[in-house]
Amino acid sequence: MSEVPAAAAESSRSSTANGNYYEQEDESVEQEPTEKKIEVITSDEKQGCATFVIRNEDHTIGNSVRYTLMKDPRVSFAGYSVPHPSKPVMNLRVQAVDMEDDSAVELLKDALDTLASISDHVKDTFESAVEAFDTA
Repeated sequence: MSEVPAAAAESSRSSTANGNYYEQEDESVEQEPTEKKIEVITSDEKQGCATFVIRNEDHTIGNSVRYTLMKDPRVSFAGYSVPHPSKPVMNLRVQAVDMEDDSAVELLKDALDTLASISDHVKDTFESAVEAFDTA
């Protein structure tokens, strides 16, 4: 009989004093207290070009942010990658059309604000439709 590694055995269940098991939330995605959610890595002195390392996110937010960035006419390039599926890290690259006047950080902030507005609209529309269905 093969042994289960200790890390795998503790991943989703914990035992009580009487030996019963209970499910617990997965805490593996929590970031370290000193670790930042987003880290900016600039490739050169120009502020219009930057790579962002975003922790504890994946393709869901990566593709949405990339799409929103590419809809902005001030952005010439936006791309993301998840280097390895077992590591909760996503790299996002942003390059502005006007590298001297536009900041990649500001472009990302604007894209995230736009994405939040879109999400709010979808939520409101969904809730209105559910309410209309319930009253009909």
